[in-house]
Amino acid sequence: MDELLLGNVVGLAAVRRAPAEFFDSVRDSLIRHIGRYPETASWFLDALCAAGVDFAPRSFHDPVRADTLDEPWLCWLEGEHEDAGQPRRDLGHLAADPVLGPVAARSLDPGFLTHHADTVLGHPGATALLNMRLADFAAERATAAGSFEALERFLDGPVKRLRDPRIDESNPDVIERIFAFDRAEELATALRSGLAVEYTFPALEAAVERVRTLAADTDTRRTVPGDWEFDPLRIHESWPLHAVSCGGFVVVLDADGIVSELRVPGEVGEVVGVRTVGGRVRVSYKARYAHEESVFWSGDGEGHDTWELVTSVEGAASWEIDAGRISANGLITDGDVTANRWQSPVLVTPSAVVGVRSLVHNACPRFDPRTGESLGEIDLRPWPERLTELGVPVGDLDPGVLPPAVWEFPDDPDADRDTVHRLEYATCLPVITDTTTDSLTGHCGGWHLNFPVDHGPYHHIIGPLGTFRIPRDRRLSPTTAIARPGG
Repeated sequence: MDELLLGNVVGLAAVRRAPAEFFDSVRDSLIRHIGRYPETASWFLDALCAAGVDFAPRSFHDPVRADTLDEPWLCWLEGEHEDAGQPRRDLGHLAADPVLGPVAARSLDPGFLTHHADTVLGHPGATALLNMRLADFAAERATAAGSFEALERFLDGPVKRLRDPRIDESNPDVIERIFAFDRAEELATALRSGLAVEYTFPALEAAVERVRTLAADTDTRRTVPGDWEFDPLRIHESWPLHAVSCGGFVVVLDADGIVSELRVPGEVGEVVGVRTVGGRVRVSYKARYAHEESVFWSGDGEGHDTWELVTSVEGAASWEIDAGRISANGLITDGDVTANRWQSPVLVTPSAVVGVRSLVHNACPRFDPRTGESLGEIDLRPWPERLTELGVPVGDLDPGVLPPAVWEFPDDPDADRDTVHRLEYATCLPVITDTTTDSLTGHCGGWHLNFPVDHGPYHHIIGPLGTFRIPRDRRLSPTTAIARPGG
């Protein structure tokens, strides 16, 4: 009945004048209706904004999910409202809404404008949304300055469908900022900032060459690097050491060169974690055609099967103490073959070492930084507050342009939000004098700090160098910002 009612009230003057309480009372029905009839979404959303309904990020409805409105845009542009006897709304109230306005703007695909530029420019509200979209493109173009790879990615993206004389005339200043290109200036900017190819890590390069050579003697398929998603070579952390693996071969290195190498017995499908404890090396791996974790210690004759599935991420860093090495799931002692100790992510603080499991931040295990014993659990969702309480100077970091909504942490850990704090990939480690003091990631108050936060259409990195963002990419999720060679 509600659905039938909603289908007939769209466009009525009385509905346009309805108070916010009316729309609040039919919210659930409205959610279902928009999911089934997306052509009504832009009408209802603009009407809701006009009625004064407030929206929390990603809380409005599942069918549209408040992160894309591309289908409602297309319906609005093609006049499906008029075909149904509904007036096409100006969208001015939608454009003015602080939550849904930016969502609607970034959902405006430039490809839509090829045939509908006059329609958009004929409605001031839609034009305001277009100008918001153009401003986003201009900001993205500015961040790409001096990086030929970023420029190529930008120009090959949606912006290439934006050129239209009508759009050019509507906002010439922004269009100029988007498409202006001075070869000499771009080259000069790139050289001043420095190029990524100027970086080298001789110890890592030597370890990679060595492990590939070892693997090639037993499996020619592992001789030449392939596609990055399928290349068998892996890099592992064992802070402050690192390791590289290829097949069943592992090479451990420090900043100066190769420390040790070993071969895991049997047929190895993939190494998933390498941890050094004292003078020994612990390798977690999956046997070929298996999905369960096995553990091998250097100096032993064979591996040990744990029969536990490998299901999560390795993480940014583990932490070695006199008693062993602390990982996200507990202390690794010499000879320990407990399952799931290969999962690293820990945040080291003066008061505790906190383990971070993938996306489970409301009950993170705490460990004594001296003994590795359990100290219970901590809710790490409001991480700036918690880490400050534990003695880490995160308050000295500049969160940049991130809006206040980013720091609203819901009680429900499974809440569907437009913000994801990826703490399992965060860095929180004390500076090691003469070893990491000059790290390219910088440091703040004696700590290496980098916190990846996804918000809206961007990946953000908050760290000592500032706060940086790039468009979201499902294939690659950055975790750390580093200084370019030119600073």
